[in-house]
Amino acid sequence: MQADVDDPQTLISAFRGAHVIFAVTDFRAPYIAAFEEKSKIPDRETCEYAHAIEVRGGKNIVDAAEAVLKEEGSKLERVVSRTLPGFKEQSKGKHTYAYHFDSNAVISYLKEKNELWEKSSLLNMGFYADNIRYGGFMGAAKDMQDGVYIYRKPCKPTAVHPFVVPGDTVLFVSLLFNSPPKQDLLGVVRWFHRSST
Repeated sequence: MQADVDDPQTLISAFRGAHVIFAVTDFRAPYIAAFEEKSKIPDRETCEYAHAIEVRGGKNIVDAAEAVLKEEGSKLERVVSRTLPGFKEQSKGKHTYAYHFDSNAVISYLKEKNELWEKSSLLNMGFYADNIRYGGFMGAAKDMQDGVYIYRKPCKPTAVHPFVVPGDTVLFVSLLFNSPPKQDLLGVVRWFHRSST
């Protein structure tokens, strides 16, 4: 079964008969796809473009899930939405350009759908450990001498960072499915700080 987040009818068809929906949107794909063209103009435009696509996709998922829930004989028991905390909101407007986080934080739209929200939970994922392989992304660099990745962040030595292995996502979704709704879980496999090995 395939669905396209830009085509709500395909989402409804895919969701029909489901007991659980695990909703994930994608900021990076539209960002990377548009980067060559949009990088000729200020970087914010590329981020704003990807942000708008991710927000639209997230709202389409919510609308399709709500439509399926309202169908007679719906089997939908839980929607688990992968999200991230909104930097703009949490910093009270100080940090306004963390588009990837803020586009995931449109969860307020889900909460407006009262009947659907009563069957929903949120999954905040830590940093995906696999992303460290992408060089400078996430402040990591590979030590070419011994092949070890070195994680560096401009932060206090006491700061801790949540990491997760993507393959463990199913464990977190299962936990939320088997728990009462309206949970807000931070999925973490391991906490790292500057002195972690």
